[in-house]
Amino acid sequence: MDLETKARLIAVGTVRLEEPHPGERASTAGPGAGGQSIFFQSGPHLVRLSVTEDSPLRQESRPDGVAIVQDGRELARGQLVQPLLHCPGQAYLTISERCIYDCKFCAV
Repeated sequence: MDLETKARLIAVGTVRLEEPHPGERASTAGPGAGGQSIFFQSGPHLVRLSVTEDSPLRQESRPDGVAIVQDGRELARGQLVQPLLHCPGQAYLTISERCIYDCKFCAV
């Protein structure tokens, strides 16, 4: 995924899942609290996308991982990354209503 594709994914911000991910729980802390999201990594780039049924983007399984598809065209191919509690490699403790991390994959 190049930076232009990453910017496009962040601008849309949502994705439809090919099938529900059983056992996934909604975030209970941080900017995405109460909602479900996925972390998609392609090469060195990581993007967080909120899960909705009406997104123009769709996550589809591939033999080597997953792809993000729009209007039948594959935009990027990569892997889903499991978050620790908030995002990959981090836990989020709610002390204030704003986030101080400025993660480049997050729209907050």
